[in-house]
Amino acid sequence: MRNRLFALAGILAILSVLGRFYAVPAMAQLRAAIVQDRDNQARNFYQESESCTGFISPCTVTFAAVPAGKRLIVQQVSVLAQFSASTTAPQFVQLGGTNNFYQYIPMAPVPMNTATDWVYVGHVGVQASYDAAQVPSVYVFMGGGGAQFDVGASISGYMVDIP
Repeated sequence: MRNRLFALAGILAILSVLGRFYAVPAMAQLRAAIVQDRDNQARNFYQESESCTGFISPCTVTFAAVPAGKRLIVQQVSVLAQFSASTTAPQFVQLGGTNNFYQYIPMAPVPMNTATDWVYVGHVGVQASYDAAQVPSVYVFMGGGGAQFDVGASISGYMVDIP
């Protein structure tokens, strides 16, 4: 009976040592399979550029609708507006769309304007979100006069999955 107790104690000691060394990696592998980094900004980067040409105020630059099951987070907006006369300038520029969020973008003239064209640029960091089927847009309103103008706009950020 005494030998059986020593044998049982020895087997338990061996099992505990084996369990100590082999149980931790098995748990680490299980945790790695469960955790995902699917909303990482670097994995889901988004950037789109669009333009409108030959418009009289306002000029609306419309981007693609957000796909189903996604949310678009816009972090940067850049706008370039080109006018044919020095007397015209963008009155105001805003990021908006079907989410009813508006972010105003300050515009500045480019130092090397030519005699026939005047170029204004603007860039701003924003934090705007658009859900599935919503459409981001940039609106450019020109002050004074009815001259035609051209606008190019770019938005960038990332997309996340909506469960």
